Amino acid sequence: MLTEFGEDDPSSPYEDASVDQLSGPGDPNKPTNQVQPERAENEAWAAAAERAKDNNSHRRKLVTWTMWAVSVSLLINAVIFCVYMGSQWGQISDAVMIAWITATVVEVLGIAYIITSDLFKDGTRSH
Repeated sequence: MLTEFGEDDPSSPYEDASVDQLSGPGDPNKPTNQVQPERAENEAWAAAAERAKDNNSHRRKLVTWTMWAVSVSLLINAVIFCVYMGSQWGQISDAVMIAWITATVVEVLGIAYIITSDLFKDGTRSH
């Protein structure tokens, strides 16, 4: 059967077919869009396991980087503090000492908080 444009109508074999024929299983060799529940569940578990493995790898790298960053930061801060103390011997203000030590503690705690909040997400915030 030809369409009004003179080409073959691809729907012509289906026009005289019954509902049972159209809703049947069709060609078993033809791929379908449906995924079997067992396969979908296995793929979901595999994806979750891969995600957990990647997260653990990320955590290891982040912990290593953090430990180095905090150590280097504290070392540099201690060197600068010692140089400052040497240059200002006997004239160091208590306010400067307190501010310097407080800033160092806040810096280290801030880095630790940021890293641990990333490592141990509870799902309440989206990034």
